[in-house]
Amino acid sequence: MWGLIILSVVSYLLAGLFNGVMDTLQFHYESSPFPKGSLFWNPAISWRNKYKNGDSSQGPRFPGSTTIFVLLTDGWHLMKALNLASYRLALVFVGAAFWQFSETPWQNTASWAAIWVVLIFVHSAGFHLTYSIILKRRNNEGK
Repeated sequence: MWGLIILSVVSYLLAGLFNGVMDTLQFHYESSPFPKGSLFWNPAISWRNKYKNGDSSQGPRFPGSTTIFVLLTDGWHLMKALNLASYRLALVFVGAAFWQFSETPWQNTASWAAIWVVLIFVHSAGFHLTYSIILKRRNNEGK
C-alpha cells in the first residue's frame, strides 16, 4: 500500500513540475533556459506547428495535430499532456492503495481528505521547484 501512495505523491510532484514548465514557457520564455527562437518551445510561434505551413486557414498539419496529437506540436502542449497524465496516475495509484487497504475503501473519509491536502502541497512544491528555482528567470539571478 505505501509503495502505491509514494508513487501517487511522485506523480503529483511531476504534475507540479510540468505545470511549472508550462507557466515558464507561457510567461517567461524569453528569460528561461529554453532555446531561443525554438519552433517547439517558443509559445509565440510554436502554436503554428499545428497547422499546414503554420497557417490555421490551411487546416491541421497532420491528422489530430489540433486535437488528440497536439502534444506533439509544441512544448506547452506536451507539458500539459504530461501534467494531466501525472494527475491521472496519482489518482490511480492512491485509489489502488486504498482499495487494498480496506474492503470498503470509502469508509475512511479522513484518510482520503488527508491525502487530498498532502497532494496539494506536493503539487505546489513541484510547481515552485520548477517555476521559481530550476527555470528561474535569468534576469532575476543575482538579485
